[in-house]
Amino acid sequence: MDYLLEQVFATPKIELGNLILMPEYTEIESEPTLEPSNKFVCISPLVLITPAFNEEAGKRFINPDSDEFSDLLYESTLTRMERSGWYTPEQMETFYKFQVVPDMVYVNKLKDAQKKFARIYAVYDMDVKYEVRGYTLPITLYAAPEVQDFVFKCGLGAFTHKGFGMLDLANHGTGIRTENYKFKREGFVPYKPSERTRQNVAPEEEASVENEDQQPKD
Repeated sequence: MDYLLEQVFATPKIELGNLILMPEYTEIESEPTLEPSNKFVCISPLVLITPAFNEEAGKRFINPDSDEFSDLLYESTLTRMERSGWYTPEQMETFYKFQVVPDMVYVNKLKDAQKKFARIYAVYDMDVKYEVRGYTLPITLYAAPEVQDFVFKCGLGAFTHKGFGMLDLANHGTGIRTENYKFKREGFVPYKPSERTRQNVAPEEEASVENEDQQPKD
């Protein structure tokens, strides 16, 4: 991690799509205390099925309130946990308690407003294009603490290595969630706050509109 961060700070500017990023400092996120049941929100769409090449199964809609929805997530999660090598066979046998309960109040509100919580996404894996259905909705996960920790850190569902299935706690406290990250190599200073000043890069017209919107109205 230190090596990666040193390379990042050795680059004055990083282009990411249409964004130009300038590294300033390093923080590490404090690990939350996870309960036997946790309500999560999807930061990125949740994919249930890994389709075979030229197969339509990945686009099939599955009702979030059905047992199949929870079963598919259970199978993919346990498979990934086993492949990780982080858990003994004895531990894996204790992870049979698993249930995903969607927030159907949220889902029904979206339906009433004619908004979608499930869409088709294109995924490229090994230069092969797949089309999969992704779901973006709050869920409550009932599972062992080790399982909760795994999905929180590694994602839930299929194509997590492509950025799908990222989760965050829905009711996380609003206090300090990060702390300064200290490099192991002494003497390495990742940033010098006194020498950096943030500069607005938005066009003047947009900045003026934004300032007008922030003015209090009578």
